Parts: sequence; structure tokens; C-alpha cells
Amino acid sequence: MLYFCVVLFSLFMSVMPVAMVVLIRNAVLHQRQTVIRDLAGAFKFTDETPESLIPSFEFVKFKYLLEKRDGELVTRNGDYSVWHWILSAIPLSIIFFLVGFYVSCVIARIAFVFGYDDQLQWIGNNDLLYPWIIVSAYFGSHVRTFRDLFRAVNNFDLSPGSFIDSTIDNILSFIVSLLLYFGVHALNIIGVRASSAGGAAGATDIASFSGIVEAARGHIPDTAFAIILITAFAFSYYPNIARRNINKSSKINDFKTEDDDVFAAFKITPIEVIDGIDSDIRDKLSNYHIDGVQNLAAANPLMLYVETPYGVYQLIDWVSQAQLFSAVGAKKVVKLWSLGVRTIFDLERFALDRACQDQSGVLLKAIGKILFEGSPIEDNNQELAAETIVANINSMLESSHVHRLRQIVMTIGDQIGGDAKRLRPIPCAKKDG
Repeated sequence: MLYFCVVLFSLFMSVMPVAMVVLIRNAVLHQRQTVIRDLAGAFKFTDETPESLIPSFEFVKFKYLLEKRDGELVTRNGDYSVWHWILSAIPLSIIFFLVGFYVSCVIARIAFVFGYDDQLQWIGNNDLLYPWIIVSAYFGSHVRTFRDLFRAVNNFDLSPGSFIDSTIDNILSFIVSLLLYFGVHALNIIGVRASSAGGAAGATDIASFSGIVEAARGHIPDTAFAIILITAFAFSYYPNIARRNINKSSKINDFKTEDDDVFAAFKITPIEVIDGIDSDIRDKLSNYHIDGVQNLAAANPLMLYVETPYGVYQLIDWVSQAQLFSAVGAKKVVKLWSLGVRTIFDLERFALDRACQDQSGVLLKAIGKILFEGSPIEDNNQELAAETIVANINSMLESSHVHRLRQIVMTIGDQIGGDAKRLRPIPCAKKDG
């Protein structure tokens, strides 16, 4: 009966999560196709004339397999079949079932005190390190796998190859965990041999190799035991980082080394610096691989509108802020805010729009002083000419991401109409005669 429960639980944990990921992916596909149709109708992005095409919106349609037929956006053939999902998920499910069966037996044998059941005697009681390393690695790899699959669903890049990649990562995780186990025992065996060399009684107790192994198992302190379990979980949760650190520490000449000074010089600016983004929003955007300001600056706001719960105007504002942060740096943006420069388009207005420039050029020079702060030009105490400031700002505006965002903003502005650019005058109240 116990074996039946363990097998049933292991089978459930290996098949049901994979099936749920595929079902959720298909539900997300249909929901986002509906959002795309609504977006196309709201801003009239469905015109077929070449000059009215919005590449950003065309990329959104292409990603979700949509095409225009008889004036309607419909699903295009080419999605994966059921057999593609089943065949690719079989190796991952087998790995999860085999390791999950062993983990379930360990938990039933030790944690739930089913120690007197003869069916689970093969696990043993003498060596707790081996089974608990497997348990720790199993949960670490399980959490990482479904985190990655969930992110793939959010970004709609889940494919049969995603399951194959997860299978390879899980095999790597368990191999590294086993190597960790045997490495710890090898060190303990060396320590036991060294300590036993000082006394004849100790040498008699561990005369055989198996006796050395059993003695080594008993010499693992509780603190080291906990550290080993945490390490096994970390290796399973971050297999690529573990592999990279192993390559780095091995000093093998065939592997390229990383320059730590370069990593220290270039740091990621968190997206919490964006006005309107807090830690909760950052956690949600991280599911779409947006972890820093540069990722947000390069993002397609129409794609984010389809994939996230945030409004299109809010996303345009966030992306335009991020592009300013990415262009000038966080410290300079704080100073530009005091001048009313909040987004990349505010900077463009002050530099290129004559309606926003004063005749003396004081505002433009104030912006230039902030932009060139700490640069060789400022160090040489050279006078900043207006042409120099404008040239520097123009170079920032020549990004394809800025061009794309500008096209979206202008298209939406045209749909809103020119009447919305300024508020109408307030009619004066008529005075009584």
C-alpha cells in the first residue's frame, strides 16, 4: 500500500505540472489574441497601406500567429501539435518520476517515520547525507524548472525544446549534487585515515575500506551537513552558475576567464528608479526578462500591453523614462528632473523644438551642463556651445528603440486628434445686467 501511494504521488508530480504548463500556454494564446484584436480596433492598427504600418504591432501579430483575412485577425496555422508536446515532455517526466519516487520514499521513510515498513528498508538509516542531498537537489531543480517554464509561458516562447532544455539542466543538477556527495565523503575518508594513523585501536576499527566509509559518514558536523544541503539546492536552482564557477575555479586554459573589473564598472540599474514602478511591479516584469532599465528601454510597449496587466499609456511612459535613464545614467536623470526633463521625448523637445527654446539658450545650456558633467569636455573647462549639446542629444535619439517608440506615440496621437493637444478656453460667466 505504501509503495502504491508513493508511485501514485510521484506520477502525479511528474505528469500533471507539465500538462498544466501546456494547457495554460494555450489559454494564454487565446486570451492575448483577443487583446491584440481589441488593440488593433482601438487604435486602427489594421490599415494595409505601407505608410500606415506599425512594425511594432506587426511583430506582436507575428509572435502570436495572427494574420489578416477578410478584415479580421485570425489564427494562422503553424502552432505545435499535441504530439510535439507529448514527445518532448516524456524525458522530463521520466526524470521527475524516477527522482521523485526516490525522494518520496526518503520522506516516507525518515520524515514521516515509516521506518518499520520493510518495503523501504533499502533506503537505510546509516547515511542521511546521501538521501537528503537528493531531496534538496530535487526540490531545487523542481522549483527552477517550473519557474523557467512559467516565464516561457509569460513570454510566449514555450516550445517543445523548452522541455528538452529543462531535462538537460535537471540531469546536470543531479550529477553535480552526486559529485558533491562523493567529494564530501572523499574528504572525510582522508580525514578519518589521518586521524586513525595515530592509534592502533582506531586502525583496527576501520581496517577495511567499508569501515573507513562508515566512519567518515559519522564525522560530518551538523553545520557542514546544513551547508551541504543548501549548496545542493543552490547548484540545482542555478545549474549554469554552478557550471560557470566550476570552469572558472578549474583554471583550465581552454576556458575564457571573466574580467571582474569590467563587471564592477558596469552595474544594472534597477527599474524601481522609474516613476510608477515599485518592487511588486518589478517582480512581475522580471517574469518577462525585464530586470534592469536597459531591458525596459528596449522593450516593445505594445507587446508588454498584450502580455502584462498594465495600460498602454502607462507602459509608453515607463519605456520613455527608461530610455532616458539608459541614455544619460541614473544620477543625471535626477538632476534633469528639476528642469522638467522626465522622458527621452522631453529631452528631444528641449533640444530640437524651437517652441521649447528660449532665445538666450539658458535652459539648453543647463541641460548640457548636466549631460557633460564628469566628461573630458567639462574637465577642460571648455565653453559648451549649443551645437555641441544638440549634437550629443541627437546621438541619443538615433536609437532604433527611440524611433519605434516615437512612431507609436505619434500614431496614437493622430488617432486621438489635434483637439486634444490643448484644453479649450474656459467660457467666461455672463454677468447679470
